[in-house]
Amino acid sequence: MTPQQLNQQQQLLRGYLDMVQFRKPQWLDDDTIICISNENGVDQLWRINLSSHNLSPHHPVQHHPQPPTQLTHNENFISDYIIDRNNQRIFFTMSEGGNEQFHIYMLDETNRTTKISPAGDMVNYLGALRRTTSTTTSRTTPTTQLIYTSNQRDFANFDLTAYDTTTHQHTTLLENNDNYNFPTTLSPNNRYFIYQKLFSEEDQPLWLYDFDRQTAEPLFATQATYDKPVWKNDSTGFYFLTNLNHDFMYIAEYDLTTKTFQPTYTFNWDVENISLSPDGQHLAALINADGLSQLKLFDTTDMTELPIANQPQGVMAYYDTLDWSPDSQRLLFTFSSGAQPLSVLYLDLPTQTFKTILKNTLINTAVEPVLKHYTSFDGLTIPYWLYIPQGMPAKNLPMVIEIHGGPEFQERAIFNEYIQYMLANGMAVAAPNVRGSTGYGKAYEQLDNVEKRLDSVKDIEYLVKELIAKQTADPEKILVSGTSYGGFMSLSSAARFPDLFCGAVDNVGMFNLVSFLENTSSYRRAHRESEYGTLAHDREVLYQVSPISAVDNIKGPLMVIHGANDARVPVDEAEQLVGYLLKKAVDVTYLRYEDEGHVLQKRANKLDCYPQVIDFIKACMNLSF
Repeated sequence: MTPQQLNQQQQLLRGYLDMVQFRKPQWLDDDTIICISNENGVDQLWRINLSSHNLSPHHPVQHHPQPPTQLTHNENFISDYIIDRNNQRIFFTMSEGGNEQFHIYMLDETNRTTKISPAGDMVNYLGALRRTTSTTTSRTTPTTQLIYTSNQRDFANFDLTAYDTTTHQHTTLLENNDNYNFPTTLSPNNRYFIYQKLFSEEDQPLWLYDFDRQTAEPLFATQATYDKPVWKNDSTGFYFLTNLNHDFMYIAEYDLTTKTFQPTYTFNWDVENISLSPDGQHLAALINADGLSQLKLFDTTDMTELPIANQPQGVMAYYDTLDWSPDSQRLLFTFSSGAQPLSVLYLDLPTQTFKTILKNTLINTAVEPVLKHYTSFDGLTIPYWLYIPQGMPAKNLPMVIEIHGGPEFQERAIFNEYIQYMLANGMAVAAPNVRGSTGYGKAYEQLDNVEKRLDSVKDIEYLVKELIAKQTADPEKILVSGTSYGGFMSLSSAARFPDLFCGAVDNVGMFNLVSFLENTSSYRRAHRESEYGTLAHDREVLYQVSPISAVDNIKGPLMVIHGANDARVPVDEAEQLVGYLLKKAVDVTYLRYEDEGHVLQKRANKLDCYPQVIDFIKACMNLSF
């Protein structure tokens, strides 16, 4: 690529990268929201005043709207936060250089940031703020505890921990020795805290910690997935999601006194998120219906469904929050579709209308995908999203097979800057949800476990055959690409079916599942083994289903992208692969980023990487446009 061509590509790419990303919008009060945004290139905390946007029901129209205010000014990625409304503080977590070691910081009312977690290697997950008392030598005073989980004691395990904001002491409430323990929610009476253990995708129990008794106990006797608990106002119980005795996640209600629960709403798709209004009158639920969102609203007195008209077509609260306003009248969430970059909306209950708070300007080259299905080798129906570049007929197109990570993940119709950038360069994209993907029931999700791993790779083979048979793709111009587990799938496809592809792009993928499990962060290993197989019992299977066992079949060209600080898939996976292929004289291009982790986060690195990817794909496909 000439300097002039590179500049043109970067100018095109900037149009997509300048789309501001919003995450985790929450109400500070009835007129103000906080959110995480990459407005200035890296995810930071921002404040938005609704009255200045003429969206406040409590204040008159403002004629001079104020822009959002940036609250934090760090060089590193902010991952999560909790608002302390009583003291005008925000607690947040942040990691350095993509290493995913999330330390805890506090932003006070003067916008000063203070690190409050101890020094050293650790990961902290935020839970809730608990009102209590603090005793010193002279008196007892009201204070606030930050409840969180941390692997400071043992990097492989997460303990339930409390930070006293008055004495600044960190106290271990409960030691755990079973890896992942995620904090979830505190009862309104401040007595109980629910946390989640993550043994596998099929075994995610909820446990209850009692502050009065200083004890913890499991809430359910049967193995299943239990998720998203939300307490009732009187602390007598909570709503939650589970797939116990059902293929899909549904809403259930737990009674703390009887220690029993009952289903309250089931559907033929996953319920993926719920949120209870502060007054306890309305329960909002998000349904994942074949990759698109359906928002439902229930009256909690009898769980009757209330109508919601004119819902936007796309994906709401994508791995994100549903947050009610303090007055219980507005439900806040993010929204995106294939061609619509992320926006922040709320549903106004009194008027039954959706109102936009923050919105990106649409790009005129952006494309919405079409949902398609095909039949794989064993008769299984596989869904995929098909993107066709604007102005091009869906016939004999250069085609990129873009495979999602996970594998417990789902390709959905959201704005993807990388996909849209490929489309703008004249390449069609097929993004499948092969067996093992989430969103289609737990039976579908388990179809690729351990020795069945290569069945999902065969799904890619049959997708290519479908695209060729339908004459959608040019058989000489099909390339496979993916990130994380998608990188593993990309390498596997190139190794198992080398004649189907003109090239492959591996972004932070696993080359050898044995070395991956040996070297991934210790707290992640047991959970990953539940999906892939264990080093103790399945070592030979792990090797045989890995790209390394068929690496000699890879013809290239191949592009490998990896961050040096990757805590999930260590960079050694890329080094092994590249070193081997270079010895075999295979055409391989290696892009290593020293200040990145498990995906590219920094705009400057994307501006460097993505044009090189496009140049590589065009060369593989022998494209001149």
